[in-house]
Amino acid sequence: MYLYQKKNLLYLFTFLIAIFFGLNFYYQFIKISFYKIKDLIILKDYFFVNKESYKDSLNEFKCLPKLIKKIPVNSSVIIGHAYGRANLRRFSNQISPSVKKFILKNNENIETIFFTGDVFSEPTYKKWEKLYNDFADDNEIFIIPGNHDVGNDNQNNYRKIFNNYISKKQSILFPYIVKRSGFKIILDDSTKGNSLFNNNFEILLNTKYEDNIILLRHHILLKEMQKNAGNTPEYFDNTIIESNFNYANNTFFISGNGGMKKNYSRISCIRNGKYNYILNGIGEFKNDNVLILNNKKIYRYEINNY
Repeated sequence: MYLYQKKNLLYLFTFLIAIFFGLNFYYQFIKISFYKIKDLIILKDYFFVNKESYKDSLNEFKCLPKLIKKIPVNSSVIIGHAYGRANLRRFSNQISPSVKKFILKNNENIETIFFTGDVFSEPTYKKWEKLYNDFADDNEIFIIPGNHDVGNDNQNNYRKIFNNYISKKQSILFPYIVKRSGFKIILDDSTKGNSLFNNNFEILLNTKYEDNIILLRHHILLKEMQKNAGNTPEYFDNTIIESNFNYANNTFFISGNGGMKKNYSRISCIRNGKYNYILNGIGEFKNDNVLILNNKKIYRYEINNY
């Protein structure tokens, strides 16, 4: 009798294990198929593009960097919202396929990649690891965090993962300065209270009058740019911003929280004298823009979704 009960328990246990793995396989299959369908939904916009509408949107902005058709050798690249289309790629385990293809195609000419936030919609340790496995052998990588990368507060699992993993790859003591492609570049964390604009302007003492400055962050600074941007926790007065950068010949404030929706401009800008505010990001549309830094000049490049 005892052996009979034990045998039945073993059968029950085996059955439950089989059900568990069967359901898990089914879930993974459905999930993968579901996101393949979403990729096809995205893909249609690569081909059915209103080119005239796109040209008209560009005409709104007379302050855009020069468009180039080829990536120069020894360039740095600035990529906003790298996970791509908002909502449709929420659970993807990698960055936008079009961004990945762009980087791999131009790998020999790209030295440094600056991701200006929202690299992943829902990041995990494995996703960050995959990003570096895919690119870090050939490219230097800097991550400027967005709200999707680290959450909306100082104590959450996304920020914990970011701090633990990214701190092994770069400094996370924002803001700080790096020198690349002929620019002094300030990396700023716009997701919490240690931004340059939260009374940290003393960092600018490390720059000189003749410098061309680029400030990289995720969120926009000016309310006037909101129509093409994602949610913004705080706006700033341009007179206060510019008064702290008045020693530089040219200053570019570049935000990566744009471009992820169809009704957003692929890239937008506002110029006030020598101060340039640029917003860009990836939405997986035909004319997504990335920014290229090379030899003290800044350009834009349209990803053609290879």
